[in-house]
Amino acid sequence: MADPKDKDASSGTAAGAARRAPGAQPAPDAAPQGGGSAAAENAVGTRETQYIIGPRVVPGSLTPLAAPAVLTNVLEKFRELPGYREMCRLKPRGVGLFAAGAGAAEIAVASTSPELGKELEAASRAGAPFVAERNRVLNHHGLAPAPAGGADATAAAALPGSFELGQISFDFSVVGADHQPLEGAQITLTGRRFTGEGVTDRNGKATVAVFGERPSTILSLYVKPLANHWERFIERPALNGSAINTIVLQPLSATFPNFPAQPMLGWGQEVMGLGQIPSHLTGQGVKIAIIDSGCDNTHPLLAHIKNGIDLTNQGNTSTWARDQIAHGTHCAGVIAGSASAGQGVRGFAPGAEVHIFKVFPGGRFSSLIDALDICIERQIDVVNCSLGSGEHSELVQNKIEEARQRGVACVVAAGNSSGPVQFPATLPTVLSVSALGQEQRFPTDSQHARTVVTELVGLNGVFPARFSCFGPQIRVSGPGVAIVSTVPGGGYAAWDGTSMAAPHVTGLAALVLAHHPAFHQPALRARTAARVDSLFQLLVAACAPMVADPARGGAGLPQATRALGALAAAPAQTAGAVAAGPAATAQFPQAPTDAALLQALAPVIAALAGGMPAGGALGALMGQTLANGGAGFGGPFAGFPGVGFPGAAGFAAQPGFGFGVPAGMPPQVLAQLRSLGLA
Repeated sequence: MADPKDKDASSGTAAGAARRAPGAQPAPDAAPQGGGSAAAENAVGTRETQYIIGPRVVPGSLTPLAAPAVLTNVLEKFRELPGYREMCRLKPRGVGLFAAGAGAAEIAVASTSPELGKELEAASRAGAPFVAERNRVLNHHGLAPAPAGGADATAAAALPGSFELGQISFDFSVVGADHQPLEGAQITLTGRRFTGEGVTDRNGKATVAVFGERPSTILSLYVKPLANHWERFIERPALNGSAINTIVLQPLSATFPNFPAQPMLGWGQEVMGLGQIPSHLTGQGVKIAIIDSGCDNTHPLLAHIKNGIDLTNQGNTSTWARDQIAHGTHCAGVIAGSASAGQGVRGFAPGAEVHIFKVFPGGRFSSLIDALDICIERQIDVVNCSLGSGEHSELVQNKIEEARQRGVACVVAAGNSSGPVQFPATLPTVLSVSALGQEQRFPTDSQHARTVVTELVGLNGVFPARFSCFGPQIRVSGPGVAIVSTVPGGGYAAWDGTSMAAPHVTGLAALVLAHHPAFHQPALRARTAARVDSLFQLLVAACAPMVADPARGGAGLPQATRALGALAAAPAQTAGAVAAGPAATAQFPQAPTDAALLQALAPVIAALAGGMPAGGALGALMGQTLANGGAGFGGPFAGFPGVGFPGAAGFAAQPGFGFGVPAGMPPQVLAQLRSLGLA
C-alpha cells in the first residue's frame, strides 16, 4: 500500500463551487519549485505540500478555541504569506446545533512551500487556535496483490545488492474457459527485486516487462480479470520469453451455476443471516452514503441509485456514476444491490435511499471532511467509509464527531496493511470493521487462497484475513474475502479487502435503523449521538464470535437475526427466490459464551443500577421484553427462552424496562442482578 506522503501533493478533490469562498477558484496542479521554461526544461525541485487548516477545539468538545470569525481573519492573513497558495475553502453548511461551534468555521485547503508548511505545523503544535496538518492522500481499502512468499522470497531477501542490468519481457494471452479473449485483465509479475504490470487489450493480449530479472527469478504471476471470472495466482510460474504465455481463467458460473442469471446470496450475506430475514425488510426510509470512487448506476442491480455528487470534479452532480476504479460500485452492490433485478447478488438494503460521494481517485482528508459535511446536511443515517490513512487527522476526527452528534453513523474499514488499524477506524466514535474469509469459497489457485491464516481458522472454516489490519480498536468483523459484487459495465467480480467487509456491516446497520422498533421510538429517532451509539452497541451485541483473537475479529460477525430480534421470526423470503451459494455453512450457534453475555449485559446492569430514566436509549432497546420473554432485546438474547423481570423498585410501572433473562444465565450475571434486586 502506497505511503500517502509519496503521492502528488496537488491531486485530490476540492469542494463544490457553491462551497468556495467568494472569488475562489480551483487551483491548477502545484508547480515544482525552481521555475524554468515549461517548453524547454524544468529544474527539478521539491513539490509544494498540501495542508488543511481549520479550527482547534477544546479537548473533549467541539467548542472552538477561537470564534469562527477570528479563524477566518487568520486564513485571510495567510493568503498574504509568500509560499502560501490557497486552493479552496470548505465552507460550513449546517446551522443550528453547531452554528457557533467548530462545524461553523471554514477550513482552508492550501498548497505551501516546504518551509512554510513546517512553520504552520510548528505553530499548530505550539497551541495556536488553528490546526494545520498535512492533507494526506486516502487509501481505498480494496486489496492489491501481495508478494509471493515461501522459500523463494526468503532466498531473495538474502541475495546481495547487485542485480543484472536490462529487462525481460513476456507476452501473455488471457482467455476464458471457452478461449474467448478477456479485455482489461490486470497482469502482475513479481520478481525477487522488481515487479512488472500490464493490462490486456481487446484481443486479450498484453506484454509485461520486468527490469533486472530472469525467468527463473520471477516469484509469482497474478491475473485479475475485469469481471465475471475468477482471478489466478501462480507461484514460480514457468514462463517462456519467446512465446505467448496463455492464462485460462474460470468463469464465476463454474462455481455458481447459472450465475448471474440465477440470483444468489453471497457467502457474506449468507453467513450473516440475510436469507433468514423477511424479504420485505429492505431498509426503506433510511439514507445511506457511500464515500468512495463513485457508482455505475447503469448496472442492473444499481439502477435505483439516483443521488450522487462528484467531489473530484468541483461537486459535479452528473459525473459521480463514472467509476474509473470500480471500488465504489463493488461496495454499492453489497450494500444495496437490488433483488428486483432478477440476477446477481442481493444487497442488504436495496430499499434504502443511497447517496454516492465520489472522492477517488485522488481523495484526501479534505475530501472526506467535505463529504461528511454533506452527509450532515442531507441527514444521512449511516455512512460507509472503505478508506483510510496511516496518519491521523485532528480535523477529520472533529468532523466525524460532529457527524456523530448529528446522528450520522460512520462504519469504517480497518485497512489492508496487515498491521495496526488505520485512521479513521482507530477512532472510538466509529464502528471499525476487520475482514474475515471462509474456506472453500474460492479456487485454490487464486489470490483469495493466500489470505487464509491457517493457524487461526475457526468456526465453520471462518478465518481472519491475512491482509486485514488488527488491534484493540476492532469492534466487529465482516466478510472480506472472495466477495462477489457488482462492477462497472454490468458485470460481477470477486474481490478481497476490508473495503468489502465494511459494506456488509453498513447494509445490516441500515436494516436495523429502518426496521428495529427501538429506532422508531422518540429517544432513538432523534438525530443525536445516543442514536449512533445505540446502533453500534446493538450491532456489537448481535455478533457471533468467529475467531479466537478479538484483536482480529472484534466481538465477531454481526448476525441479522440477532440484530433484528423478533422481526426475524416473521416468514422469510420466498424459498428459492434467492439461492445460497455453494458450500453453504450450517447456521451459526445462537448461544453466546458466558463471557459474551457478561460483556453485553454489563452496560445494561450499570444503567439500571444508576436509575436510567424511562424512555432512554437502553430502555427503548429493552422495550416489550416482558411480553416477548427476552426476545425483544435481540442480540445476546436471541434464541433463548426468557423470563421477564419487572426491574428494581420504581421501574416496575415504567414502560420499556422489561428485562428478559435467558435461561441458563451464567452465575456471575445472576449474582450481579440479585445484588441490584433484579432477580
